[in-house]
Parts: sequence; structure tokens; C-alpha cells
Amino acid sequence: MRYYKCFQFLILILPLSVGNTTSLAGQSRFALVVSCGTQSLTVPWHLGPITDRLNPVFIVGAERTLKPGNRMRLYHTANLGFFQHYWWMSGVFLDTELGASYRLPLGFRADLRLGVGYLHYFWRRKILELRDGKYVQVTDWGKPSLIAPLSVEFGYRGSSTSPLAISPFISVQWAVQGLFLDEVPVMPHLLILVGARIPFERIKPTGGR
Repeated sequence: MRYYKCFQFLILILPLSVGNTTSLAGQSRFALVVSCGTQSLTVPWHLGPITDRLNPVFIVGAERTLKPGNRMRLYHTANLGFFQHYWWMSGVFLDTELGASYRLPLGFRADLRLGVGYLHYFWRRKILELRDGKYVQVTDWGKPSLIAPLSVEFGYRGSSTSPLAISPFISVQWAVQGLFLDEVPVMPHLLILVGARIPFERIKPTGGR
């Protein structure tokens, strides 16, 4: 029951946190962020996601600027994602992140994000139970767990006078899955992603001329 209370809490805070903040300049800056890549159940320094079988990941997210700046921008995200590991599990996750984006020379940027979320995962193999001395297959309704992602991202935004309409990026995400199993309470995930940030901007009147 405590897992579903955590899920309900996340559902409540995601739209509130993304929808109720305006920038210091009186602007509400939004972006749609889509990405795909490969996932692995591994420690961060292992190269399994690159050298072994690719496990697909798809993520779509909404981003909103909290504090704009010339050198650094603070923002908040809400993301919905799916991954499928060939041997272990498939999962659907919902998370929220706080991020900082730093402007680099030549139109590049570097982002760092930390978040928390909910993951519902399903085993990729049949689930068997012992009944009356025989193993029978049962329906897998999935299991709830919590995740804590940490992401490092590098993107290209274009020049200040000619920004790109769609900003491409690559990112690496490490995610710790908690409440995994009684025998293994924590499971590390590694995601390698490529994607694009599609900005949308709504300017509100601030008074004056």
C-alpha cells in the first residue's frame, strides 16, 4: 500500500511543480523533450549498453524554466518513459527532475539534473507459483518501485543571435531503483540517450511600455 501512496503523491506534485512557476522576466518558457536510446542494469563504469545487446528506451518530457540567466538556467521537468531489457524486465516510469543548464562556448550547453520518480516493472519471463505441488504460470501485474535519476547532458543550442528551433543533445543517466526485491533492495540502471529539445515560449505582459 505504501508504494501506491508514493505514486499518488508523485501524480499530484508533477503538474503543480511544472505549471505554477513563471520566470523572473515575466515569461513562461516551456519545452517538449523527446529522447531514445539504450538501457542496462549495470554499474555506471560498465560498457554493457554499448558492447552488448541494445535495450530500447523512449522518454517524452515537459520542461519549464524556473530561473533564466545569461550563463546558467534553472529548470524543472516531468517525464514519462518506457524501457525493455531483453533478459530482465520491462518498465514504465514517471519522474520529475530539477536541472541546471550551463552555457558553453560555440553554442553548446551542459546540463546536470537530479530527480525522483515512480517505476512499475514487469518481468520478461514467465512467472511461476507452486500450487498443490505443481508450478503453474500466473499473471504478472507488475511491481512498484521508486527511482532516483541523475543525468549529465550535452547539447547544441545554436548562437545567441540565431538559436536553433530544435536543440539536439546526448545524455547519460544513472538511476537507482529502490524497493526492488527483498534479497536485492537496490538495482542500478544506466541509460544512454540521444534526443531533441523543442522550445515553446509564452510571453506574458509585464506592464510598462
